[in-house]
This record gives sequence, structure tokens and C-alpha cells, in this order.
Amino acid sequence: GAARVPVQRDDGPDVVRDAPAIAAYASWGSNDPDHPPRPYYGAFGGHVHPGRFAPRAVAVDFVSTGARTFTAGATYGQSLAMDLLALGVAGVGGHVAEPMLAAVPRPDVLFGRYAEGVPAVEAYWSSVPFLGWMHTWVGDPMLRLEAPPARPGRPRDRDGDGVPDDRDVCTDVPDPDQRDSDRDGYGNACDADVDGDGVVTTSWGAVFPLDERGDVEWIALTAKAGAYDADHDLDGDGRVDETDVAIAQLAVFQPPGPSAADGRD
Repeated sequence: GAARVPVQRDDGPDVVRDAPAIAAYASWGSNDPDHPPRPYYGAFGGHVHPGRFAPRAVAVDFVSTGARTFTAGATYGQSLAMDLLALGVAGVGGHVAEPMLAAVPRPDVLFGRYAEGVPAVEAYWSSVPFLGWMHTWVGDPMLRLEAPPARPGRPRDRDGDGVPDDRDVCTDVPDPDQRDSDRDGYGNACDADVDGDGVVTTSWGAVFPLDERGDVEWIALTAKAGAYDADHDLDGDGRVDETDVAIAQLAVFQPPGPSAADGRD
């Protein structure tokens, strides 16, 4: 990856188990239909789910109430962040109230910043778009890794897409093709602000009046109609569909970017 941390990609349907020395972990927990049964995390059924954590490892659990308690013997509904602590993780993020998906921490930001040597609590809160959930971070707030040594002569490339940050139209989202259909300096991959007002908006499903229609609704209507608008094709796959709508929903209330354009006059 961009921080020179070994990464293993697994696209299979099975939930990870018996993994040794996990350095960073993000999971849908009990929301994943393929997840093992209660208690979801831990040693049971002859396996350790997801495995054992390396020293100074960090994790985040994407369920509504994963941080509702840290008391042993708790009644299980959803998975619990505390069970990851029992497996050796040094810091874990969780939530204590019902979710707003757009506000969940972004694992790529959390893990990327942490791998760069940023203290865990700073990496965590910088990955939270806004306080839409009741977020918690449990663990040493100053937990950190040794920052990787600089590579002389190699420009910074935070998202690892091969495009230096000072030229990248999306510095936090891998975007090697650099699509920017509206030519505003922000690549489509990080620019769901299709009306150009500086922030990604939603009108909560309402499509009229027209001047109050949100960016999410504009993209959703294009997808529903089976039409094509290059500005609404956020993932660059040549069509506008539910994936583009989901990308926009995750960006609600946020400005486009970040991009190299942010540092230009």
C-alpha cells in the first residue's frame, strides 16, 4: 500500500477466521449475513473469529450498538467491540446508538493515517466525517506506530493510486484514471456535489421543488431512469446505478475532495 504496509485482499464470501497478527481490522460484525453466530467475535466452534491481533493493532466495528456495553456477560443482540479487545486489539472504535451510515469512520482514512504514525485517536477522529452517531474510541489515545521513513525523491501519494498528491484530483480515494467530468478540480470518485454548491446534499427523498432537490436525489433519479450523466457516474463504470447513489449517500454533508485543487488559489 501507499504506507508500505503489507495488505492481503480477500474477496471471498467467508468471514475471516484464525488470522494471525492482525494489524488493522474493519468489520460489519453481526450485520454481515455470513458472520458466525453469537458471540460473533472470539474463540468458539474450533476457530478464533477473526483471529489474534498484533501489538498496537486497531479496529472498527460497523454496527449500531457495538459499544453499548463493556461488561462481561452482556446479552447479545449485535456484536460487541469489547470482544475484539479480548482478542488483543489495542484500540477499537464503536457506536452506542442507532446509525447514520454517512457518519461511520472511513477505514481507509483511519488505517492510512495510523500507518503514517499519527496517534490512534487522531487517526480515528479524522476518519469520522461528522458526529451523526455516538462514536467511541476505546484504547490508549496516544497509541501510535513508528512513522515509515521518507523515501527521498518520491512524491507523496496518500491513496496509493500512482498519482502524486500535488496532482491528484482525489487525494484520499484511489482514482488512477483521474476522471473529472465537470472539470472543477475534484475527481468524480470524490465529487458527488453534482449541483456545484460546495457540499453534497440530500432532500431526504423529496424531488420537488426542483431548486431544493439534493445531490443524492439527482443521482438516484438518473439511476432509476436508466439514463447516463457523466457527472453522476461517480465510479467511472460507464453507467449510473445504485453504486453511485451509495457513494453519494456516504458523502452527504461533506464538501467534494479532498483534492490537489484545495491547495490552489
